[in-house]
Amino acid sequence: METSLHRFVRLLRLHGVRVSGAEATDAVLDDLPALLKEHLRKLTELEHRSVESVSPAGVTDRIDERERQELEDSLRRLARSLRGARTSKQVTSPHGRVHSGRTMRRNMRYDAVPFRPVTTKRAEDKPRLVVLADVSLSVRSTARFTLHLVHGLQSLFSRVRTFAFVADIVEITDLFEQHPLEKALGLVFDGLPAGGVLDVDANSDYGGALREFLDEHGSSLTRRTTLLVLGDGRGNGNDPDVAAFAEMARRVRETIWLTPEPRYSWGLGRCDLPRYAEHCDRVEVVRDLAGLARTSDAMSSEAVGR
Repeated sequence: METSLHRFVRLLRLHGVRVSGAEATDAVLDDLPALLKEHLRKLTELEHRSVESVSPAGVTDRIDERERQELEDSLRRLARSLRGARTSKQVTSPHGRVHSGRTMRRNMRYDAVPFRPVTTKRAEDKPRLVVLADVSLSVRSTARFTLHLVHGLQSLFSRVRTFAFVADIVEITDLFEQHPLEKALGLVFDGLPAGGVLDVDANSDYGGALREFLDEHGSSLTRRTTLLVLGDGRGNGNDPDVAAFAEMARRVRETIWLTPEPRYSWGLGRCDLPRYAEHCDRVEVVRDLAGLARTSDAMSSEAVGR
């Protein structure tokens, strides 16, 4: 009880509600209804600011050349950390096993003097990515950064399929291949009435989107695939269909979830991310370039140690 109260007090302070001093816990207990009301008011203000900060339809946030370079550098480090599936192809490696056929063929030229063994290992296929990007109102303030990230991934990987979702899910891979970045972003965020590809003003429904993806695009998930989910895991109280996500994670080589929400907020409101996280290989907080750099550095370091 005490731990939960302290966590709530810290959250109130983060959102600008004044609770201070040694009697903070007693103050929360004595005036809990008023504090809850103030907390909800602050959350509502933040939500309105996020929605209002979104550029008008067809107008996109631009990043300068320095930020673009930082994004590409972070994505390259992230790309190097993703492993492809093993293939049957054997490649020469000083740390592999002795390949008898290749060893015999090489040494026949020298009558086996000196004798030089040839060692090989199984090659890895290039990583294949399937990206699911939440572009709903609850993440709209960071969704444009998210799609800049997606565009960068598509430029680095030859095998990437990208899907955007709110309540429905739609493939947007071709948008980034056929249009300039700013135009592609506009087609995502304009909404259906303005000629966009998705109803971005609908209520989030993670469960419905995951079920639809599994039914219509489930064949894209294989043991050679890395599944990357970008979103906050908030489905407005709809059935999260964790079983569908578990099945998706079971089919792929690795499942990574990047969320813009700090960890302390995952247990607040109707957030299903903790339930999805049980089926992920890793979940990281990324809402800007600094967060992406930290994550890519950590994943690269782990990859070196593998």
